[in-house]
Amino acid sequence: MLDSGDNFSNRIIVVFQSLRYNTEYFVEYFALDLLMDKGKCVGVIALCLEDGSLHRFRAKNTVIATGYVITIQ
Repeated sequence: MLDSGDNFSNRIIVVFQSLRYNTEYFVEYFALDLLMDKGKCVGVIALCLEDGSLHRFRAKNTVIATGYVITIQ
């Protein structure tokens, strides 16, 4: 059984959800600009950190992952 409070279990759940929805990840890319159309984000211009090439990603949905979260106490 997967415990939702366990970080490893959360990663496994994300992997299974990714497979279900045919999700693609582009990890070594740096977002330079969002592509906007009438106030809606429709993609991103990104720099590939491996070879320096520019890429245009068009998408119905855009998720921006800015890094890990820390807790300040």
